[in-house]
Amino acid sequence: MVKPVSRRMESGWPRNVSFGRTGLTWRAWGLLWLVLPMAAQAYPADPYEPDNTAMSAKIVCNRQVQNHNIHLIGDVDWVKFKVGGFGAKNVRVLTSGAAGNTQIWLFGPNSATKCIAYDDDSGIGNFSAIDVGPLAPGLYYLKIKEYGNNAGIPGYTLQVSWTTAAGGALDAYEYDDVPLWANAIANGQTQNRTMEAGNTDWLRFNVTGAGGRNLRLETAGATAAATGDTQVWLYGPNTASSLIAADDDSGAGKFSLIQVASLRPGTYYAKIREYGNDAAIPAYRVRAGWTTADSNGAWPAEITGPITWLHTDVSSWPVTASLTASVGGGWINFPYSKARVWPAVNGVNANPWVIVKWTDGRWYAATFEWLRFGQASKPVGVLDGSMGDHIKKPPLSNWRPHSGERFGIMVSGLARDGNRNVLERSNVVMVTWP
Repeated sequence: MVKPVSRRMESGWPRNVSFGRTGLTWRAWGLLWLVLPMAAQAYPADPYEPDNTAMSAKIVCNRQVQNHNIHLIGDVDWVKFKVGGFGAKNVRVLTSGAAGNTQIWLFGPNSATKCIAYDDDSGIGNFSAIDVGPLAPGLYYLKIKEYGNNAGIPGYTLQVSWTTAAGGALDAYEYDDVPLWANAIANGQTQNRTMEAGNTDWLRFNVTGAGGRNLRLETAGATAAATGDTQVWLYGPNTASSLIAADDDSGAGKFSLIQVASLRPGTYYAKIREYGNDAAIPAYRVRAGWTTADSNGAWPAEITGPITWLHTDVSSWPVTASLTASVGGGWINFPYSKARVWPAVNGVNANPWVIVKWTDGRWYAATFEWLRFGQASKPVGVLDGSMGDHIKKPPLSNWRPHSGERFGIMVSGLARDGNRNVLERSNVVMVTWP
């Protein structure tokens, strides 16, 4: 309880300061300021703040000692630690200090709500200690509070320690069984890894600039004679839940290979498991490599996610033509710089494209016409249905643009059938249907 301020104390303050039953208030320039009661017991925040939630938990490593405090009444400290591929035994969580009374909760694996253990006073004095084990591989969380949640603690130490459970040799990238702990792989880098039965390896890579072309993500045995059977999944960009591609045995032997023609800028995630998830792979390699896209070929920001190509996938064709586009006056206009450069085959030298977000939320690309040498426009009827279906590939064979709809326009060399003149394309321009 906060004691009321005496009249003797009050008399020494200026007139614009008044006292109430619960503390000191200051009225100035029409604003009311509340001076916190002295009993709030504030200390300077420790270097790990803010860490009041599991989302903001800071990492503590095996055998590391960290100096924390409970700097305000109601303060909570969250920390997290990861246990590697074979698990942990002899796990000990300990708080200590000159004065204070802590409580500790241990949650996991991979959960900040599933409580494994709790302790109040098993440490020195009124401090806490948890001894537990074995722990399965995964991410674990600790919540630390002052007992009663009604006082601060000027300083306490936290230490988490464990020994690795018996097992084979872990590779240098463990623990990486969840996307949160995916290790980075650089363009062109090869990593040497191991796979325990039931284990999952996650890795990530960043595609910068205008994006990437001709991605090759592959696993292989550590030696020519090595055996193993992998599965690989590729997700992204900037998410570990949007699947782009998956493969089982397209690599050497029973190893995996994923090839993607074009990638948007962003972070991509790969998940690797042993097929069946019930056997070990003593040693395998994983490599990721791609070509940096030309900045002129960057995809408009409005086109998010991967594109499904209903005709030839031209995403990896170099951008050699500069295009502008508009729709108006009954015409779709797309003048491009190679209209009179690309050679004609059977009277035509290019195909115009639309890139459309369909009702399933995915993006589709399709050609909708042939272009004669020098031609750079088509009547709106080729898209609005008044001149019939010109795409002829589901699902866009049923697409009719509506007023205000945004979609991409592009031109490429011949790509609608098997005829080819040049393997080149233009940039993509977004237009609005009138």
